[in-house]
Amino acid sequence: RRVLFRSKGLVAGESDILAARELKLLWQRSHHAVRNNGWAKTAKQKNLINLNSISIKWKDDKGKVNKKMQALWDKFAADPNLDGYGTLENTQEAWNGAMFESGEAFCRLLIKKREGFEIPLVLQNIEAEYLDPNFTNGDPATTRNGIKFDGSRPLIYFFSKRIPNASIYNTYSLEKVEVPADEVLHLFVRDRPGQWRGIPTLAPILLPLYELDDLTDATVAKQKAAQAISWVIRNTNPAAAVAVGSALNSLDPADIDKVTGKRRVVTQASGGGVQYLNKGEDIAFYQGTDIGANLPELIKAELRKIAQTSGLTYEVLTGDLAGISFSALQQVAIDMKTRAEFMYKFYIVNLGLLPLCNRFKELAGIYVNKNLANLTPTFQYPRKYGVNDLKDAQADLLEVQSGFATWESKLEERNLTVEEIVEDKKVQQQSGVSFEPATQNTSQTKNIKSNSNSAGM
Repeated sequence: RRVLFRSKGLVAGESDILAARELKLLWQRSHHAVRNNGWAKTAKQKNLINLNSISIKWKDDKGKVNKKMQALWDKFAADPNLDGYGTLENTQEAWNGAMFESGEAFCRLLIKKREGFEIPLVLQNIEAEYLDPNFTNGDPATTRNGIKFDGSRPLIYFFSKRIPNASIYNTYSLEKVEVPADEVLHLFVRDRPGQWRGIPTLAPILLPLYELDDLTDATVAKQKAAQAISWVIRNTNPAAAVAVGSALNSLDPADIDKVTGKRRVVTQASGGGVQYLNKGEDIAFYQGTDIGANLPELIKAELRKIAQTSGLTYEVLTGDLAGISFSALQQVAIDMKTRAEFMYKFYIVNLGLLPLCNRFKELAGIYVNKNLANLTPTFQYPRKYGVNDLKDAQADLLEVQSGFATWESKLEERNLTVEEIVEDKKVQQQSGVSFEPATQNTSQTKNIKSNSNSAGM
């Protein structure tokens, strides 16, 4: 252990070279943890819930939604995947899940005509394991970690035709599919300059996750043992009779002590029973200790470390709100919102949705109308709810009134449009129904009653 400790972290090299030595095992262990470890599974689910999905609107230079382009996009977003699984929201969930569990998400942009679709674009999500981190194609100067580079920019991704077989050796297929880099969406968190392979989120806490399971199991076993009482009868008079209930005539080899060659006497007793001692004997009782008072705090400390590494707070990961104040709950909501917006801005939009929209716009200009190529996508983050919905709505209203936000942006957070609101108002008027707040005239001109407090002055 001392040798391993001295060499820990002392291997130098590029980030991807170091990762290539460990990625295969990290993938296996991360997948195993999410399948079999409750905290790992919960951390992934809570991350997906917090991130949710981003909606997209296509607008012109005046900020108005282009109905034709939006209709094309909505049709594509309703069924974008090659395997037909779900909508673009499901695709975003797959990206987020892959980034958490495998450290990176791959999505191939395929040009494929489909009946009823004007834009010939479909998506193919690819697991990170299909890109061998040790593949160099015989030319490590230009190809490393399964990617061929033109200088420092990716040129070709070499995906295996089949996923590695189910063994600890991770044998890859020699058959590769060469996919140009401009057809691949590659989402991952870059921790070091020049890095091109992502690291699973659970990598730094895989051992604590398993150790926490082992600790819990050992604690339960110890607590069970603490409920049992052992007792030992000592005989200070060798000439005295043996213990009551012993079987002197037993010939069972298990009753013979291998060291002394003498017969061992083991007497069992049940709770509430009485043990009668022979002359010259006394009895001693032994009971194991219980788990103690420090274990819960240790487990909490471990869970806080696991939560923070997973991009969560302790309260969100565990659901434990005992003793937490209202202001602390607000801070938890703010922390989770900030984390989500960080992931949106730097990774999900920039590395995934924006390149996807650019390809969609390019194809729309070719296959439908060149004028559509001048439109730009806007990315609407999902609305994050706080602790008090009423205060959140009042804050939104104040932002609009003060000019810090637009009415349209606040409606988009609720998946509404100005046109829908206007149409709803018309329906209310036609039905004779109004949801407008009642107002009262508080002018002092109608207050004709004298103030009793000033009558005696």
